[in-house]
Amino acid sequence: MKLEEMKLGGVVYSPETGLTRICCATPEKQCELCGETAELRPYGPNGENICFECGMIDEKATEAQFAKRLAGIDTLAVILTDPQEDKR
Repeated sequence: MKLEEMKLGGVVYSPETGLTRICCATPEKQCELCGETAELRPYGPNGENICFECGMIDEKATEAQFAKRLAGIDTLAVILTDPQEDKR
């Protein structure tokens, strides 16, 4: 996948690993730790949205936050259903 395609977002399947990734474009916002404007991820010490540079200050803590989200811990899932299906 080309970098330009990832910026636009989409679903990527890797036959090498068997993993599917969902990539989505995220607008730049202000980092909740340093205040810089950048692309953010929710990997701060308490789930704050932080920039890459702040994430690299304590790599182990950032990896732990990433692992929590990967495992579905503290992650919000929104499931949309058709109201007509619920009328059984």
